[in-house]
Amino acid sequence: MRLEIRDLRNQVESLSPRPIMKPFPLREEETNFFFRSLLSESPVATLLESLGPESDNSRYTFISGFPKRTFTAKGNRLDVDGVLLGEGNPYDLLSEIFSPRRNPGLSDFSTGTFHRSFLENTESGGGGLYGFLSYEAVNDMEPGLGLKEHPQFPKFQFAWMEDGILIDRRTGKSRYFHYGTDRYKLFEDIYKKRNVKSNSISLKYLGQSRTKEDHRKMVEQAKEEIRLGNTFQCQIGFRRSYEVRGENMMLYEALRAINPSPFMFYMAFHNQTLLGASPELLFRLKDGVLESFPLAGTIRRGENEEEDRNLAFQLLSDPKEIAEHNMLVDLHRNDLGRVAKFGTVKVRDSFALKKFSHVQHLSTEISGILRSGKDMFSGLASSFPTGTLSGAPKMESMRIIERIENDPRGPYGGAIGRFGFDGNCSFCIPIRSFFRSGEEGFIRASGGVVYDSVPDSEYQEIQNKMGAVLGAIDEVSK
Repeated sequence: MRLEIRDLRNQVESLSPRPIMKPFPLREEETNFFFRSLLSESPVATLLESLGPESDNSRYTFISGFPKRTFTAKGNRLDVDGVLLGEGNPYDLLSEIFSPRRNPGLSDFSTGTFHRSFLENTESGGGGLYGFLSYEAVNDMEPGLGLKEHPQFPKFQFAWMEDGILIDRRTGKSRYFHYGTDRYKLFEDIYKKRNVKSNSISLKYLGQSRTKEDHRKMVEQAKEEIRLGNTFQCQIGFRRSYEVRGENMMLYEALRAINPSPFMFYMAFHNQTLLGASPELLFRLKDGVLESFPLAGTIRRGENEEEDRNLAFQLLSDPKEIAEHNMLVDLHRNDLGRVAKFGTVKVRDSFALKKFSHVQHLSTEISGILRSGKDMFSGLASSFPTGTLSGAPKMESMRIIERIENDPRGPYGGAIGRFGFDGNCSFCIPIRSFFRSGEEGFIRASGGVVYDSVPDSEYQEIQNKMGAVLGAIDEVSK
């Protein structure tokens, strides 16, 4: 019998208001072994890690598989477990099932009716929808945009996870949680088989979607749009394609070692895999507080400590980079302002320097308070896609990007993360990432073009941004 939206909504409403938790023997250093074993049993599985400096962004690891349902959006249809659920606006249909405002048993921060003890128990993890939105999912938020969808990756895909493992890196303790059926024994059996050996991976480089000369012409096209007054800044880039065979986990492990980042992810949806080391939070809603951490302004890392400091000073002193960063911070403030209470949007920790394996970035934190009538779905939509991967003004920049790049982005520049049963959500931007569908894979990067951009510099910036994933590919190809 075909499922109806009301049936799924009833299932959500019947969930326990808080998960049951119990200790689990998994140690942090066993994470990859355990997840590899899980992948051998569950073709849909999720690993989210936070690595790098100790912070709220670098505390928890989440692992799960065997989802209750899987939601997939293509065009105007939303499928559940491969069967049509509804037609129209897929993002709105998903929201209709899981929105706290429509499910009184869930938390609704905008009205102040959230379960404090529930949040304390789940901390930063727990059940919910885990998955991704492709860049072209903006068509659901801005129906008039009409971007061409990626030929392989869906507009969005989410797995409904009701149980899994949480690892607290601060305490070193792991816990199994569940909302419905207790499947502790299933995960325990997988843990006991955690020494499954990693199979090799083979990647054959197929080339770039644009040559250096092609890219120069693209930059000049974008600059002409700026001269015409159609945009102030526009993100233009290209992809590198690969033929891929074997297991993806080796590539993730190499990227994890080379570029530990606050938003590490590995998501498997049958024959499609997304893995990455993202440095950038797109949007987070936690206990009614909205957050966004745009990264705008990039320079390479130095060969030694002195050169690294000099390059950082150069970045912090560059009028072009500072102007670009300020423009995108204003854009993000406006985005949050669409769902925040009036007067609550604040800028904090402005122009902080963030260092990663191959590049340094300028970062600013922006926050606000969710206003009544809004929730995690409308919150994410307000900031999607990020201005740091599109441009300013955002809508017109995306139209320009589609004309100039003429190559659907898929998951790159979209969002990856979680809509929680608790009404919280957290999504990073899929950059510094590798995307695989069947035996085809690609990486992608872009750079912000402004009025005085130099094509050679923009091209080198893209190569620098690809550096971490290219390093991981080189490592597994030895």
